[in-house]
Amino acid sequence: MTYWRTIICGLFWGVLALEGSEGEHWAFLKPQRHKTPQVKQADWPHNAIDFFILAELEKAKIKPSTEASKTTLLRRVYLDLIGLPPSSTEMDAFLASKHPDAYERVVDTLLASPHYGERWGRFWLDAARYADSDGYSHDAPRVMWLYRDWVIAAFNADQPFDQFIIEQLAGDMLPNATQAQRIATGFHRNTQINTEGGVDKEQFRVDSIFDRIATTGEVIFGLTFGCAQCHDHKFDPFKQVEFYRMFAFFNQVDEPRVEAPTVIESKARATHDAKLKALQAKVNDAEKGTDALKNLTGELALLKKKRPRATTALVMSQRKSPRKTFRFVKGNFTRPSEEVQPGVPAVLHAFPNQEKSNRLQFAHWVASRENPLLARVAVNRMWQHHFGAGLVGTENDFGTQGAPPTHPAL
Repeated sequence: MTYWRTIICGLFWGVLALEGSEGEHWAFLKPQRHKTPQVKQADWPHNAIDFFILAELEKAKIKPSTEASKTTLLRRVYLDLIGLPPSSTEMDAFLASKHPDAYERVVDTLLASPHYGERWGRFWLDAARYADSDGYSHDAPRVMWLYRDWVIAAFNADQPFDQFIIEQLAGDMLPNATQAQRIATGFHRNTQINTEGGVDKEQFRVDSIFDRIATTGEVIFGLTFGCAQCHDHKFDPFKQVEFYRMFAFFNQVDEPRVEAPTVIESKARATHDAKLKALQAKVNDAEKGTDALKNLTGELALLKKKRPRATTALVMSQRKSPRKTFRFVKGNFTRPSEEVQPGVPAVLHAFPNQEKSNRLQFAHWVASRENPLLARVAVNRMWQHHFGAGLVGTENDFGTQGAPPTHPAL
């Protein structure tokens, strides 16, 4: 069972302790499994999480809500997992079922539905600032739906969560990267693009990197890395120089478009290429200097110009000639200070071989099981979308100014 199914169905692995020496912020400590607490109403819990919920209710002298009816329960799970209500036929079948695991069977069916990826992919796309236009005053349309479809497919394929993160941050750098893995890097091509006349291209290139670091922080770490763009973070233990060490990873990015033809476009191209090949054969067989050859040659040249276009995807790729990275005084790209090398905030988990490291190594560091925040932030968002509120109320800020968890042991 991969990460997605584990998170959605059970969340048992999320039963975590928040332990550490006095003065350490809970979110920066590696999660530890916590023993289930003792409760008075021992027959109420159905799983480990219920024990933690009930323990807090009993502390507050609140009785648990009565169990929902089967009708309500089915509507809730349908709306939660696929965003659609059950049909009358599905409702009747569930109400008539005598299987002791009827509910679990429904959950498995919904997780296998293509609508599951559409529903849950939407939440990730919102966090990834997905847009089909550039932003700014022109707000010109752009083709980003290939990345959207990749996200939906990843959810439906139950892709392991660490791989899901790695491909979006550095899929282009994986060995023998596939077209899909390159399209995944569209995650960080969702930045705004300014096409107005007279813009400074370098300024907006730098602004795009600022956005990528801030988004990586909020979406994956639940931390406000962007606050350290101009100065040391005023509340969390992140230095400005550490911001620019992360900047160095993305400073080596080029922003190409790659052809990603659809099935229909691929068929049209294949048909065109077959015609081109046949016409070329006629040209090769024609006698030299004849009018027939002249006509065929002209027809061939015209056909070459009419090759069907293919959809293009906005992706990231690693530069062949590296750029130097500098700390910017007060975040101003026109005021470079000392040169910095790639690196990560010291308060987080260790990053091996920081010197001369690249974006793929950074992606593996982000997706590491040693990361104290990756699982917490992901589970918290899922909890929030299932139950209306997260265990941590500030979904994008697990730092010292964010809300503390309502259930620290969870």
